[in-house]
Amino acid sequence: MQYMKAQLARVGTPGPLVIGIDEIAIHQLPEPDPTLAMNTNPDDWFAESEKIAEANGYAEPVKSGTQPYVLDRQYETNARNVARQQAALDGARLANLVNAALK
Repeated sequence: MQYMKAQLARVGTPGPLVIGIDEIAIHQLPEPDPTLAMNTNPDDWFAESEKIAEANGYAEPVKSGTQPYVLDRQYETNARNVARQQAALDGARLANLVNAALK
């Protein structure tokens, strides 16, 4: 804790938009899928991330648009929801790994 206090004193408190704290602090994260949360295989995590990126990051208007892309509200809302779902899942996975290591 002292380390973090020293770092914040050195660089200052980041604004919410810098690291996305606003989404986590203001809104409660959704419940992660318990089956996915118990998966401890990083290769599976990478495969899941690739599928999510293909389905959401490269969705319309990026999929068939020409650069520069103009991202609409639907794209932004979907991206925010996917990020929140993944943050919840990643947090649950981390908690499960820590709990298993402490047994």
